[in-house]
Amino acid sequence: MDEPWERCLPGQGEEIRRGALKLDGLAEELRDIQRSLVSVDENAWRSPAGRQFEQCVQQGARTLASCLESLALSVQARREVAAAAEEEAWAWN
Repeated sequence: MDEPWERCLPGQGEEIRRGALKLDGLAEELRDIQRSLVSVDENAWRSPAGRQFEQCVQQGARTLASCLESLALSVQARREVAAAAEEEAWAWN
């Protein structure tokens, strides 16, 4: 158990780790796409397909940002629960 809250919420740590790894993978894919966008001819982006692709990439970036924000809030909430549980445990001892 790496985090104290894992004692309070068994099994949640692995779920968070899997989610974080998945998000890291998506972030890397998005960075690869962004790098490839830089090297593409500007005229290609003016085409309907280019604009549609750019919109897809932007939507992916927004989705990824939302997932990362949710994950961060989840981790913070679990840490607060763990801290409260530890305080309560100390109070009983």
